[in-house]
Amino acid sequence: MAGTIKDDGDYVLSQRTEALEGFEQELESSHLVGEWQIPRRPQPLAGGVPYLWKWNTMLNMMRQAVEVLGLEEGGRRSILYTNPGIPTKGTTLSLRAGLQMLRPHESAWAHRHSMSALRFVVKGNPGAYTVVDGQKIHTEENDLILTPQGTWHHHENPTEETVIWLDAIDTPFVRNINAIFYEQHSSMKQPLVDDTESPQLQAGWVRPPQANRDANRGLAVAYKWQTTFDSLRRLSGKKGSAYDGVILEYVNPLTGGAALPTIDCHVQMLRNGEETQEHRHTSGTVYFVIQGEGETVAGDQVLSWSKGDGFVVPNWAWHRHRNIGRAEALLFSVSDAPVLKAVQLYREETKD
Repeated sequence: MAGTIKDDGDYVLSQRTEALEGFEQELESSHLVGEWQIPRRPQPLAGGVPYLWKWNTMLNMMRQAVEVLGLEEGGRRSILYTNPGIPTKGTTLSLRAGLQMLRPHESAWAHRHSMSALRFVVKGNPGAYTVVDGQKIHTEENDLILTPQGTWHHHENPTEETVIWLDAIDTPFVRNINAIFYEQHSSMKQPLVDDTESPQLQAGWVRPPQANRDANRGLAVAYKWQTTFDSLRRLSGKKGSAYDGVILEYVNPLTGGAALPTIDCHVQMLRNGEETQEHRHTSGTVYFVIQGEGETVAGDQVLSWSKGDGFVVPNWAWHRHRNIGRAEALLFSVSDAPVLKAVQLYREETKD
């Protein structure tokens, strides 16, 4: 019995008989399925839709969250970007991202989990800090702080100013493989360790021989914004990428690979008037606008963004960026590319 391939790549039998339909019902009753019943597509479908979340909306929601949830819930007040095209409430198929606010003199309890996570500081104060496996890491604006899987972490804001950060975590991926573990610390705050265990010493050019033997899970380090921005500045006069402008990847300082095994992180600069060319890739990407204003055309959607906005470009969606402001635009982004690369499924395509 011959079949046909539809425009979307799905295989359809040319004829369906009563005998076939009866047989398929018999298969279903035995918890079986025929291979011909499973969609067969020549390329991926986008997971979710392009979508943008405005800063003012997020700020309003965070302010309401801190009013209706008490101090003891400080660790559970993230407002998550929920992709309207993903029923399981992820931002992409593999990642979840959103914003969290910690008011003056608040703390978020110490815990650890099997998910890999990070914080990109949106509104910081050097007096506030995150503690990761006993290491105190101060939360200065635009710093990137990693909390690799299995690391104890908590957050404290002893200052008089509100602190806000972008959370990104691989919960959807870990849930899909049914490997979520979560453990709350016996104390609200974990104890600090001495400076000989600091990330700077453990991950520097010279370090103790026993340092970070489990480096592949990612390191509990902070990528300081001033260093990152200085690198962007030095490259701003170069040609850059035709698809991303001037772009830098945050890397694991010991392995040279992605910052986390399941999440890569980038920061990019779109110079005044710069417009990138279209491309697409099998990874889904979440963006946060550090500064500037512009447009991202993703599929048939035009996402107009400005400082503080977040937006998502699903996997395998054609997209391009344009800076429409008078100043440089800066975007921080996370994606699930490391997972795809690990199993040789990462692919990028251009229209050249």
